[in-house]
Amino acid sequence: MGLYYFSSSSSNSSPTTNSSYFHFQYAVCLFLMLLISASSSSTERSTYIVHTDKSIMPKAFPTHHHWYSSIVNSLKFTNSKVVNHCRLAPSLVHVYDNALHGFSASLTPLELEELKKAPWFITSYMDRHATIDTVGESNNQTNL
Repeated sequence: MGLYYFSSSSSNSSPTTNSSYFHFQYAVCLFLMLLISASSSSTERSTYIVHTDKSIMPKAFPTHHHWYSSIVNSLKFTNSKVVNHCRLAPSLVHVYDNALHGFSASLTPLELEELKKAPWFITSYMDRHATIDTVGESNNQTNL
């Protein structure tokens, strides 16, 4: 049993035309669902590691931690979202100053795009969870 669309203006509608109309409606609905899905995912936060050019730090900041905190705090006023009367804002997770210079922060993709425009920005990537593989016995008991 197929779905047919009958119009009062044309009495001789063919199933092929009706099928095309149905496929068009289906495509429009699918497009709208994808659009809504994409807009909601752009507000979801993930942790990103951001590499910075240490030499561009303004002299007004005594440490890199203060500078990075200021950077993340500046995003709170421009891109934060309010849910249930609570402002969801970006947050600084960790500061790196040994092997690399930068920070990790909980950001939306839009906030990350804003950071990419800064002259101190070098690169970024999404933080991933790592599992540690051990060699030897799997139990953590030690014999005393």
